[in-house]
Amino acid sequence: MENCAALIVQDQKYCYFRKAVHFWAQQALLPAVVAVGVVGNMLSVVVLTREPMKSSTSTYLTALAVSDLFYLLFVFTISFENYPWIVEADYYIYWKWYPYGLWLTDAASNTSVLLTVSFTVERYIAVCHPLRGRVLCTESRAKRVILMVALFCILCTATTPHEWHIAINAATGKFQKSSTELGRNDIYKKAYNWFCIVTFICVPLLVLAVLNWFLINAVNQSRRNRTRLTCQVSQYSAAVAHPLSCTKLGLYGVARGRRICARVCKT
Repeated sequence: MENCAALIVQDQKYCYFRKAVHFWAQQALLPAVVAVGVVGNMLSVVVLTREPMKSSTSTYLTALAVSDLFYLLFVFTISFENYPWIVEADYYIYWKWYPYGLWLTDAASNTSVLLTVSFTVERYIAVCHPLRGRVLCTESRAKRVILMVALFCILCTATTPHEWHIAINAATGKFQKSSTELGRNDIYKKAYNWFCIVTFICVPLLVLAVLNWFLINAVNQSRRNRTRLTCQVSQYSAAVAHPLSCTKLGLYGVARGRRICARVCKT
């Protein structure tokens, strides 16, 4: 009996803790984060769509901001399920929308991932292959890529609404959700989960890591070349301005003059 009473007390403490975490995470912090994110993304869209900012880069960044904006809004709508009053029969429209809200939330999230990859690919082409970048990195091409990415993500997650069944519980008269046969199918769940992991996590991470490594190397190489050219110009200027170096250049030849110029530049 004492063990049973202790277990009951522990269960009650766990329930109170879970309710507290649930309240602060889902009902207090989430709306605040969504509000900040919506305002920030809207300001980004306003700034990036101005005429002086128009370019392929700003097009990708605008699309990314819009995708993040939709993601925040859809997340906020489906978070209403955490409020106790939402299960009442009066909220029929919300529960009809709920499976599609899950679908669009996943689609917006995946779109943001692939837009980040597309933007990185464009930066790689522009930095590492500038001649090709003038042809490939255009605003019209960026718009076509964005449209294809959005359609691909929407189609890839189109089965999400069919994983859920929303109905009124006859005993309680309240809405409840349950998995459909498709949502309970092990083959479908494994195939869909692995497809999402590979397509929207593994491959993007690999592409971002490789392309950013190339970009970092290209920037470092450009910095070294600029430093080398600056040093050569400084040595030449010092040799011309220093009369002793000019005299020695004439007496001892070009090879000797270069060593003198380097010594003068250091001093």
